[in-house]
Amino acid sequence: MSKSNFGYWKEVVGLEEYDFPHLIKLDEANIRLARIAQSRVSEIRKAIATNRLVDIQVQPGWGATTLFRYMADNVKNNKLNLSVLFDFEKDNFQDSDLSEKDFIFQVKWKLANGILDIMLTHALQECYMFEVFKFEDTGEKPWRAYMREKRRELNECMGNSKRFYESFPFFADMEITECVDYFLKNFQIQTIFMYLFPREADEDDVLDFTGIIKNIFDGKQVAPAAIREVFFLTPKMFQMMRQCYERPYMHIQYQQYSAAEIYGMLVNTYKLSDNTSATISDVFEQDFISCVYDKTMTLDEIMKQVETKIISVLECEKYEVPYKLTMKKYNKKTEVENE
Repeated sequence: MSKSNFGYWKEVVGLEEYDFPHLIKLDEANIRLARIAQSRVSEIRKAIATNRLVDIQVQPGWGATTLFRYMADNVKNNKLNLSVLFDFEKDNFQDSDLSEKDFIFQVKWKLANGILDIMLTHALQECYMFEVFKFEDTGEKPWRAYMREKRRELNECMGNSKRFYESFPFFADMEITECVDYFLKNFQIQTIFMYLFPREADEDDVLDFTGIIKNIFDGKQVAPAAIREVFFLTPKMFQMMRQCYERPYMHIQYQQYSAAEIYGMLVNTYKLSDNTSATISDVFEQDFISCVYDKTMTLDEIMKQVETKIISVLECEKYEVPYKLTMKKYNKKTEVENE
């Protein structure tokens, strides 16, 4: 009865289309619905602003993917940043097929894509823009029309390194470190690399990738402000990476969210379909999270316990199901018998 009452309650309040109370997975399109305290965001932004290497260590199952996507969106909003993102959860990091040559191509394609986006929206030094995309100002074709053509061409060679290097010789001739130095020197643009490691990645895959990074950057002369590298990973993954390539990282031990923060995530992401002005706080109390909250569990495990707690308080007749759920049990017959 209690499970069917839970389904009935979700219909009453307008949550029947959702897997409430489980946290909604946020992708790039709706990542701004994420609720992350600004003090946490400010700590990360300050670290990136003042350090070339930043590792953000997130406990397994505590929202590293959402944090990565939220900070990536946050960084991209700054016109002086060119972000190069690698989400290895989405890009099948564990397929073990990422060679150094392939990785360099992917980085250069992302660099070309990022700087092209910036050039289409911001005024930069023309002579240097022309050099990057080999534009000759003969008067026959406007610069912006030429860049739109280069955009289409770039998209067409996304998976074709040979065609990319033929069509964009600037990136064929320059090393990655030379590209980021050029962007800083001539455009005052800083390049930020952001990596998300899957929490269950194989150790060999982590070490292989770290070796690629080492080959690209180790011993290369790069202006201190030209580049930032930010790693989102578990403490275990960070130790693996550090064993292979020791560098002066700025460490952020990302603390687990509190019960109040988790409740805020629910309020921010769940919308009641039948009432545009109401929120989760109008139909559901934080106490359900607080009473099961345990840092030794993952977020998913906590929300499973929350669901179990909700079902337990709805052990009542259907007509007794309330609009707003509280920790109070609603079986009047049981209450009378207890008296």
